Amino acid sequence: MMTRALVALGAAVAVAAVVGDVRADGAQRFEGKLFTFSYPSSAATAPGTDPSADVAVTVTLAGGQISASVIGATKRLSDGEVEDEATAWHGARIKNRAAWGMKAAGGPPRDSVKIGERRWLRWRDHIGSMLGAQEQTMTCGAVKEHLVCVIVSAPQKERERGDALAAQILSSLTVRKK
Repeated sequence: MMTRALVALGAAVAVAAVVGDVRADGAQRFEGKLFTFSYPSSAATAPGTDPSADVAVTVTLAGGQISASVIGATKRLSDGEVEDEATAWHGARIKNRAAWGMKAAGGPPRDSVKIGERRWLRWRDHIGSMLGAQEQTMTCGAVKEHLVCVIVSAPQKERERGDALAAQILSSLTVRKK
């Protein structure tokens, strides 16, 4: 029992250190036409694309191994529609990767996570490509009745840093009023 507690404490300290690493250099604010969010000042943003979303922005951490796509829908959804739409977006990403010749091994089943004050749906997919083994983590939810997702691509050994980047973006994400 004591060993489990020490392992859990060690894991929590490691994640806190990684989160500190991602946030240590301060933060910048992305101001887009649908949403705004904070990201590390060492990262760069660029317009992105997505087969399902109306709006997409790419955030790439310095070094280029970890990137996040922040995507959103301009259409408003009811609470009951969010899970179905997010699942459809995830399915579209899987089909798109397969069309590009990437090998998707899937991952654990979708789970529900709390980041900031909100509950989010999260999928973890293991991807094989010419760049080597990657993990893509897609985290989706509703913000002011708009579906928004953050898809982080990172080497499997960088999962904690990728999760910290997603947490920073998701916990600061706001949808602009129209």
